[in-house]
Amino acid sequence: MSNNAPRSFAINYNAFTKQALRGVIRNALAQVAEQGLPGDHHFYIRFDTTREGVVLPEKLRSEYPKHMTIVVQHQYEDLVVGEKDFSITLSFKKHLQRLTIPFDAIQDFTDPAASFRLQFTPVEKKAHAAEAADKKAAVQVEELSEESSILHVDFPQHRRPNGPTGNA
Repeated sequence: MSNNAPRSFAINYNAFTKQALRGVIRNALAQVAEQGLPGDHHFYIRFDTTREGVVLPEKLRSEYPKHMTIVVQHQYEDLVVGEKDFSITLSFKKHLQRLTIPFDAIQDFTDPAASFRLQFTPVEKKAHAAEAADKKAAVQVEELSEESSILHVDFPQHRRPNGPTGNA
């Protein structure tokens, strides 16, 4: 191995971790798309409605200008899971609406039946950017019981050596 890599090169573990954890969500949704929801499983999915790629009817976008939580349980149709997003038809006030949600827009994914939760919390405030640049991503697992856990992941923004601030 060589240490001759350019100084601006860095291994972006934050991006790798985010991608892997969002893959857990993708795999769960893909299994449900193929086989349906087993037992008491259901999902609460909170996402950023302002992220690129989020497709919502205008009425829903005006009601939820920043964030929205959907429940995937009894009344959903046509769940289609792709590599970077998923689409689902849900009932809102007895009207079926089609949504497309990129996995990177998801902020919180919970399956209460499994006591499982993934929560993605970006450090957004610029005042904390310099401080966050020196910190590693914090992954914290809070045990609820022997068989359940909550995984909370903080991804601070990092400054690349000799370069601009990088967003994971």
